[in-house]
Amino acid sequence: MNEYDLVYAAGFFDGEGSIDISNRKEKNRIRYILQVRVGQSKEVGKQICNWLQLNFDGYIFSRDREKNIEYLWTVTAQKAFKFLSQIYPYLKGKKNQANLAIEFAQEMNKNLGKPWQLEKYSYYETAKQEMHFLNGTKGK
Repeated sequence: MNEYDLVYAAGFFDGEGSIDISNRKEKNRIRYILQVRVGQSKEVGKQICNWLQLNFDGYIFSRDREKNIEYLWTVTAQKAFKFLSQIYPYLKGKKNQANLAIEFAQEMNKNLGKPWQLEKYSYYETAKQEMHFLNGTKGK
């Protein structure tokens, strides 16, 4: 990917993207996940989401809104980490969130396949709450 495209992706993401760390209960443990999204409506939104998917992988979802269709490009886990790592040098508005997300993903990678540890739960939960704070939303 050339620098021009990375700068474009970063600028677009700064304006229309979001980063989230969330969790869900699975059997006898809690699973944490990193998710990156970009949402846009109309035909131009569809084109941009297709461009993001072509260049950074992920999925595109659409949903009906009152007057138009909104398109959502989404990447999670390792793909979210890769995307954020690539555009990080060019981010302005979401640099703090991206930094936290990259650190979170690196910590998750260190623990893949290892037994569940309570101190890791504490780190993941703190990262989730910090991301909610940076995003200006209330944590769950």
